[in-house]
Amino acid sequence: MNRLDFLWLKLRAMALLVFGRTDAAMAVFDTMLRRWPVDRYVLASRAHLLAQAGRTAEALAASELMVASASQDAPAWFNHAFMLETAGLYEEALQAFQRATTLDPKLDRAWYGMGLVLIRLQRFDEAVGALKRYTEL
Repeated sequence: MNRLDFLWLKLRAMALLVFGRTDAAMAVFDTMLRRWPVDRYVLASRAHLLAQAGRTAEALAASELMVASASQDAPAWFNHAFMLETAGLYEEALQAFQRATTLDPKLDRAWYGMGLVLIRLQRFDEAVGALKRYTEL
């Protein structure tokens, strides 16, 4: 990876986002994705922008690529779980939150998200346990 090229494109995308040029920033991230197809920053940024644009299916696909390439990264699993929850895919979100907490038992926001998903699934006893763990952290 040419570090300077990466940094230049990253700064360019960030500047475009500051000025509200989301489509242009997405084009930069797409360019970066072609050059660095498994870079976590690129995958996460694209997924986030797609989610913000309401392009849920594409955001989930980008998020799935992220966790596939970063299978041991708890924050990546948390972000993926959050997107799944937002899409109403609660069982899948629960599995992703569980993966995040398995990888990092101290990731408090994943315990909180898990608790909320368990409430949505009407699994209240389990939700109490997850939320208790969240408050302990």
